Amino acid sequence: MANNSSIDTSCFPTSHQLEIIGWVSIGTGGASLISCILILFVAILFQKYRGTTQRVILYLTITVFLNSILYLLHGIRTILEGATDSDFCIALAFLDQVISWMEFLAILCLTVDFFVKSVFLKFNTERFEIVYALVIFILPFTFNWVPFLGNTYGYGGTNCWIKQYKDMNCSETDKLGLAFRFGLYWIPFYIIMTFVIIAYFISLFKARRRITQYSATTPTFSEQTIKELLLSEVRQYQLYPFIMIVIFSLGIISRIAEAVDDGKNFFALRVFHVVVMAIQGPVIAIVFTMDYDTRKQICNPRQILTACFGLWCCCRKNRVREYTAIIHEGSFISDPIMTPKQSSSMEEESLATGSGYITANKKNEVI
Repeated sequence: MANNSSIDTSCFPTSHQLEIIGWVSIGTGGASLISCILILFVAILFQKYRGTTQRVILYLTITVFLNSILYLLHGIRTILEGATDSDFCIALAFLDQVISWMEFLAILCLTVDFFVKSVFLKFNTERFEIVYALVIFILPFTFNWVPFLGNTYGYGGTNCWIKQYKDMNCSETDKLGLAFRFGLYWIPFYIIMTFVIIAYFISLFKARRRITQYSATTPTFSEQTIKELLLSEVRQYQLYPFIMIVIFSLGIISRIAEAVDDGKNFFALRVFHVVVMAIQGPVIAIVFTMDYDTRKQICNPRQILTACFGLWCCCRKNRVREYTAIIHEGSFISDPIMTPKQSSSMEEESLATGSGYITANKKNEVI
């Protein structure tokens, strides 16, 4: 207890600052969560999940949805617990690492799919979809448990993550935690984002070049088909990797600025980082509605009603209808409830015997 006076906490926000950060995290995380729910609802309503491209975009939306829930929980924990290494904080730190990796890998798979289609003209990528799903949602769990071995998950400064300092003391760096931060996050992140940026611009350049070439001449049937497919892919793909690159780049810039800052803009930089990383949902929603077909469907009340009716009918189409009565020679006869299959078998029996329609209860025959 005597050493508490020598603990340096200058690198951590004060309790009042933590409360502000918590409410900002709840606000931005809540807005992001609502945006993702709306995207998923529109995708289901207008069946924007049939193509591989659409499904991979939905995978990215699901990862942003999970990230939104995580920031809501971060905000609640920050307000309730403050700067503590509770079990809840350790669990959130692990989930933060896993969900961050899910987002990285979703962007990577989105870019790889775009690259394969625009550079190699392989538009049938459905066989890769199971690989995309496993890489995005399963792979992050296979290695992000490693910091548990060094007990380095906990309070990381603003949110719960891999700890950088020992015992909440800014003068004692947790070397193992710092190694995990670089080995499990920063170095792989820079490698993935570098590949994504290069592959994205190559894909975009190749796709637009081919579209221009086919437009300048009279294309054959196959070339016209390729042109239309490329136009469709470019319209759907082109903004998602770009906007996620911008968001993560802003997050990196804020971290670098915080590292070189002398403490003058410490709190402002942390608030900025939380806002940028938690506001992904509304940004993705804006990109989602920039698609011409989607925007046209959302702005047309008749198409919304038609889609809602179609979704309702789809949910009811498997319900079995029942028959409750049979009219025979002008008389009404009550009949036990029959399924369509039973009714069909009765009709086949009557046709086979030549007796016309007969009732299920032969004791109540009409004379």
